[in-house]
Amino acid sequence: MMANLRVRACMVLLLAGFVPAAHASITLELRSVGAPGFQLAQGDDTISVQMPAPGLLHVHYMPMGDQTPPSLVMDPQPASAAVFKPGISKQGDAVTLRSPRMVVTWDTRAGTLTVDDPRGHVLLRQSDLATLAHGRIELQHEAGDALYGIGGFEANQPVTAGLLRSGKWVAQAGKQGHAGAPFVWSTKGYGVLVDCDGADFDLAGGRITIDKFKRPDADYYILVGTPEELFGELAKLSGPAPLFPKWAMGFTNSQWGIDQKELLDIVKTYRAKQIPIDNFTLDFDWKAWGEDNYGEFRWNPAKFPDGPGGKPISLMESGAILIYLAEKTGRFLNQENKYVVLQWLMFQMGGVGPMFGQVGFFNKFAGKDYEDKRPRDRYVNESKRLLGVMESHLEERQWFMGNEYTIADVSMLGWVRNLIGFYGARELVAFDSLKHVPAWLDRGLARPAVQRGLQIPKRD
Repeated sequence: MMANLRVRACMVLLLAGFVPAAHASITLELRSVGAPGFQLAQGDDTISVQMPAPGLLHVHYMPMGDQTPPSLVMDPQPASAAVFKPGISKQGDAVTLRSPRMVVTWDTRAGTLTVDDPRGHVLLRQSDLATLAHGRIELQHEAGDALYGIGGFEANQPVTAGLLRSGKWVAQAGKQGHAGAPFVWSTKGYGVLVDCDGADFDLAGGRITIDKFKRPDADYYILVGTPEELFGELAKLSGPAPLFPKWAMGFTNSQWGIDQKELLDIVKTYRAKQIPIDNFTLDFDWKAWGEDNYGEFRWNPAKFPDGPGGKPISLMESGAILIYLAEKTGRFLNQENKYVVLQWLMFQMGGVGPMFGQVGFFNKFAGKDYEDKRPRDRYVNESKRLLGVMESHLEERQWFMGNEYTIADVSMLGWVRNLIGFYGARELVAFDSLKHVPAWLDRGLARPAVQRGLQIPKRD
């Protein structure tokens, strides 16, 4: 009676997890062998062991045969690679996979997976694949192997630990200066990559233990080779870094910890040296951060007193928008002759735009079908008069403000271009009889920024 109670008590403790699982013997069945590897099974659970490349071993535990989609660590669109078939041999209870870089042996009787280099030196050994069912990967290596990877250090964290890795590490990324990944490697010629979004690593006593990888099917890769070869395989698995094409944003200046005065001084220096700059990037310090857990998307009034305060501004009318942009950027609005610039901007808003637009209506759109041509001729004559005013003013000037390109030029370039192009009124307004306006138009359209603007939206 007492013996039966003891047996039942031990069974309850085992099922409850109080008796170490290692006490229970689990035998994995060798289910199949064939290129590029073999498959093990225990009931409905399977473990796939494949060598898809000379320096790569892929181990995937699949409970009930189920698989989790690849994590962000893996390339979502892997490049197709040449089919590799490792050498496969089976002798007694052992199956061996061979390549020029490694020899992998599964011993069914011992339940051990061993990874050797071509010289027969043991790199890694996995003595209990059954731990995969418990969400844990355990690999043994020589105690003196130098290990690297997994994570870095945060911006303000001491780096006295150096590059070597030992003890407990968490594979994570996203914190400032901390670039982490579930990858550990050794200069002895091996690395281990886990397909997961995060995991805990314990590096101690000649053992690599990985758990908390947040997926039921343990999926990992053992890489073998020189450091260059390890990272070559890693790059193939994880894919190329998603970087912008070179110079995608033009010439960029990035700054941290500056204020409005320093920003403007830097920009003025570029202009004084005639160095074109396309983009100026500010770190988080442009914000009034600190009051709402770094979440305030509004300008810091102490550091940037002329910032817009973070409040959205809605503007209509292209003239108002040009004035706003010119004043915010400090460009294209001659401060000494500001009101002369605005005079020519008003000339466009009250004359050029409305009159040229009416010519377009009566020459290209619905108005062209009117039998009475007097409305068209009225706007054509007024447009010719406006072009005459422009012609006289530009006689000894490159731009409307002499040698300085301003928002006055910006406001009129598009209208003149459309008048003789899209509206098809070149002959109507006798454009070819002019000399200075066509030259001004050519100069304006040749500006690199204007050329870029003409491609927005992208033209086929």
